[in-house]
Amino acid sequence: MADGLNLYLPLPESVKKVELLYLDKDKITALDGHHWDDFFLNGLRVTEDFMNEKAP
Repeated sequence: MADGLNLYLPLPESVKKVELLYLDKDKITALDGHHWDDFFLNGLRVTEDFMNEKAP
């Protein structure tokens, strides 16, 4: 296993490669080439008027 990490992570057979991302003490497993940044930068967007009024 990479970096001494010993775990069992069931994934679909179509997944051939993953990346281990390290954020401080956290380790995040992502499909190769698919990161959270990509999701938030290129994913769904809300309209300009979304949550214009916030609860007090």
